[in-house]
Amino acid sequence: MIYIKLFLLLCIYLLSVEGFAQGQISRNSTTRSALKIKNSISAKTTTNLTDKKKNKNEYVDLGLPSGTLWAETNESGFYDYASAKNKYEGNLPSKDQWMELKDFCIWTWNGDGYKVVGKEGKFIVLPTAGFRSCGGNILRVETHGYYWSSTFDGLDSVFGLYFSSFGVGICSDVQCYGYSVRLVLNK
Repeated sequence: MIYIKLFLLLCIYLLSVEGFAQGQISRNSTTRSALKIKNSISAKTTTNLTDKKKNKNEYVDLGLPSGTLWAETNESGFYDYASAKNKYEGNLPSKDQWMELKDFCIWTWNGDGYKVVGKEGKFIVLPTAGFRSCGGNILRVETHGYYWSSTFDGLDSVFGLYFSSFGVGICSDVQCYGYSVRLVLNK
């Protein structure tokens, strides 16, 4: 953590020196800005993980008929279904929400996943993170994306979204797989 703080302070210093040399800012404002950022970094490192989690995601309104808002980024890591359901219960998208995203948005392959664009031009990007097998192996990174939904298939499996450069679909898989999680908010 100390290395991150030092790196950020170095970046701030280098940016402020460049601005100072070009006459864009005064030395006093540079020092005050650096101190504000330093204090902000210190304050943020003392917050607990749940506070960080609450502030992590911004949500995007893609103009979907349901009004569902989609998180800008994935939650970090892979989750088996039980862990995803326990941690993000009310914010896991349903199978119907994935279908709506699939059917009402324009999906463009970008080499690392899909850019998903709504009717107003707002978008999210779903990366090809791969998945974790039940045995713990990480597979298909950079070629496939797998995302949990909150919807059971009626057996012992759960629906989810999957994709590759060949297309996008809804699949049903065993709960021990580690998939990515993209959260939603309902209006």
